[in-house]
Amino acid sequence: MKIKIFSVISALLAASIMLTACGGSKSDSESSSESESKVEVTDESESEAEATDESESEAEAIDESESEAEATEYVEESMEADPDAVPASGAAPVLSASDAQGSAGETVEVTISVSGADNLWAMCGVHVTYDDALTCVASESDPDTPEYTKGDALNKIDAFVTLLQTGDNRNEYLLSNNLSAVFFATSDSANDGTDGDIVTYQFTIPEDAQSGTEYEVGFYYRSGDMFTDIDVDEAMTDYAFSHYETGTITVL
Repeated sequence: MKIKIFSVISALLAASIMLTACGGSKSDSESSSESESKVEVTDESESEAEATDESESEAEAIDESESEAEATEYVEESMEADPDAVPASGAAPVLSASDAQGSAGETVEVTISVSGADNLWAMCGVHVTYDDALTCVASESDPDTPEYTKGDALNKIDAFVTLLQTGDNRNEYLLSNNLSAVFFATSDSANDGTDGDIVTYQFTIPEDAQSGTEYEVGFYYRSGDMFTDIDVDEAMTDYAFSHYETGTITVL
């Protein structure tokens, strides 16, 4: 984006120079006037050439940016966290999903919690995955937002947002693994996140689910996801996404 902005500015400067050249004054001598006209034409041609070069550079920069974005989207669908990472703060965050039981057609609750990071975290971006046979209950006012209950771990956190990733609103990783996801994120100006419950969601079991069927509720790590402090310690994110504990919804 910065390259594009600089290219546009350069093109505007070139255009300004060209307009200035075109605005030269005439002399009393016709021969002098003709010479100045030739100079003006030369200046205009040079300015136009410069503008053309800059436009081509801008197009190349845009193409490069788009190619990089496409490469990032392809490569970063799912990432592997470093299990040997050691957070600088000494935090050892473990994300976990609770277990639940229910009969076919019933709605149960699953809570996402954290331990090992009491007053040591501030920001997170977490994808919680679940079998796409389940239905995460959505808000009545917005089908892209799940019903949720915030937990005590967020009592001092400044901002929280959560979104559903279901149906066509899923990437290739989710689709190929028959998964849906619910994403949540937080931000804070201090490490006010505590251990405890972060958020609780509701899941409806399929009407035709057989007794004994188990549906996993887990996590997956993709580019941009995090669980970290105000210093954005990447080791903390790596630890969280390599030590999480999945939950299970069991059909009675």
